[in-house]
Amino acid sequence: VAKLAKSHPDLMYLIIGATHPGILKKEGESYRESLEELVRKNHIEDNVRFINRYLDYKDLVDYLKATDIYLAPQLDLAQAFSGTLSYALGCGSAVVSSPTNYAQEILSSGRGVMVYPEVDELVEELNKLLAASSNYEKIGLRGYRYARSMIWPQVGLEYLKVLEENLFITRKKWARRLPDFSETPSLKFIEALTDDSGIREYESADQSSESIKHRPEDQTEALVVCAKLLNRQPNDKLNSLVSIYLTSLEKLLAIYGLLDEIEKGDARWNRFSEIASRSFRALAYVTGAKNVSESNQDVAGKLLSRLNNPPDYDSIRPVAYDLLGHYQSGNKESVKKMADILVDKHQTFSSKYGKWQWFESELTYTNAIIPLALVKAYKLTGDSRYLDVVKKTLIFLETVNSYKGIPSPVGQEGWYHRGKQKSLFDQQSIEAAHMIVLYNELARLTKSSKYAKKAREWMGWYFGNNVSEVVVYNSVTRGVYDAVTRRGVNLHQGAESTLAYLSAYLSFEDEF
Repeated sequence: VAKLAKSHPDLMYLIIGATHPGILKKEGESYRESLEELVRKNHIEDNVRFINRYLDYKDLVDYLKATDIYLAPQLDLAQAFSGTLSYALGCGSAVVSSPTNYAQEILSSGRGVMVYPEVDELVEELNKLLAASSNYEKIGLRGYRYARSMIWPQVGLEYLKVLEENLFITRKKWARRLPDFSETPSLKFIEALTDDSGIREYESADQSSESIKHRPEDQTEALVVCAKLLNRQPNDKLNSLVSIYLTSLEKLLAIYGLLDEIEKGDARWNRFSEIASRSFRALAYVTGAKNVSESNQDVAGKLLSRLNNPPDYDSIRPVAYDLLGHYQSGNKESVKKMADILVDKHQTFSSKYGKWQWFESELTYTNAIIPLALVKAYKLTGDSRYLDVVKKTLIFLETVNSYKGIPSPVGQEGWYHRGKQKSLFDQQSIEAAHMIVLYNELARLTKSSKYAKKAREWMGWYFGNNVSEVVVYNSVTRGVYDAVTRRGVNLHQGAESTLAYLSAYLSFEDEF
């Protein structure tokens, strides 16, 4: 430290930990006192701090997260600081260690620096790292990525894989991971994402981060999930969440200009018509659900009356969401009007392109929501034309959304434009969820076991029945990873993905 401080005067070296009780009893604090004397002798009191106490887990992690470089010089190379090195890697610190056997294993490939415990060699390596913050940050990031495989949930999954491979003689391991749908799903992750301003797009430790967004789409889906759960049984906590999401949605709709009088063609309407239709659907769910508090019913009803939602007949998704909202309200005339629009669009493209049994010339996002809306229209009106279109488009969807017999929704890397290649990766949770809800709706309607079987196969997408054979549902956080990518899962866990999963889960016992 004395040598480093000459060129890095702001350097701070922390020596953390209490003297071992056995040594304290035998030798007292003589060693610590000798170190303190060495600090005074070298005039580096401003560069060295002794934290003379035993740290609990939280304090240890806090210190490590604040540490740029973690030093592990070890005179006896046969002894390993395996625990502390692992913690340092997991907290993103750049590790400089003696080349013990354990260090050679985990710090190879640039994940750390190994140097023999000689003063000049240590100083040389540390000077290289301290020359620029990017030097130790890169090493810290490599180590952090490697340490993701060492966290307990991941280790548990690895043990589970070994057990499954040796105990179960079946290729359908995902089927054994499916939840018991008679149980109420956990809202643990949703509650963690919720603050006084609504449900956030992503979880983050830094609440001031600009990446923390409250999107109207997430508030609407959270309202639908809570309404479905309340429709089953009373729950004060759920009503508290509904209140938060309604307040958030009202503020966001005002910001987006969707509580104002605007006409179709207005720039705001062109941009936000789907948000308006999704809000209409969600508010209809809340006003139509049982066990929603009177105050929430009142707020939802007033917001519904203020919502500026002129029909956008040119875009199929707003039409589908509007149809679902009118279905919840029992408005047969409006449902029929919306359903006829979707049938006409299907007729236009299917008659023109033959095998392309869809409502537009591309499959992009939330695809299954359109035939799902037509199923609801059939249930309310009894018009067989709607069910006929559902059956034709479902056959088309099943062909497109399959890869070697595995559920594979259109990926958002490039979607699927007619005449071009389908995008296989960046598969989103919401695509799988809508397929599950559609199959369960058809299973109840037709009493056909084939649809029920399909629903479970698609639910398996969350538990390994996907092209990458990765588990998308995180059983520890109770959240859902954002996508299936070429490299596995997108490790972000967001509101949209988790809410979509919950909607799919609830569709197995859905009364709506």
